[in-house]
Amino acid sequence: MNTDTSANSQKTSRDLEKGALWLKKSKAGADFLSGYFLDEEKNKINIVVFKNNFKKQGESSPDYRVYLSENKQQEVPKSTVLKEPPNEQTDSSDEIPF
Repeated sequence: MNTDTSANSQKTSRDLEKGALWLKKSKAGADFLSGYFLDEEKNKINIVVFKNNFKKQGESSPDYRVYLSENKQQEVPKSTVLKEPPNEQTDSSDEIPF
């Protein structure tokens, strides 16, 4: 019989958690869920969940649909943001300078 307590240790709900969802309201007033799932490497995958408004009673269609969502909080690295335009003479022609 194995008496190793670490092998038999219980996982907490935090250890088993794979993501989180928050109930939100769209500008049009519709409820939806927004959140993330964690992949195997613990990277966050942002998602949104909408009710399937096209489902007809008796259909086997899903009640909700899950979509990947872009991270709106992503910041542009400061090194790529120009505070002032470069001091180059600009040509007033409509040509693209390639």
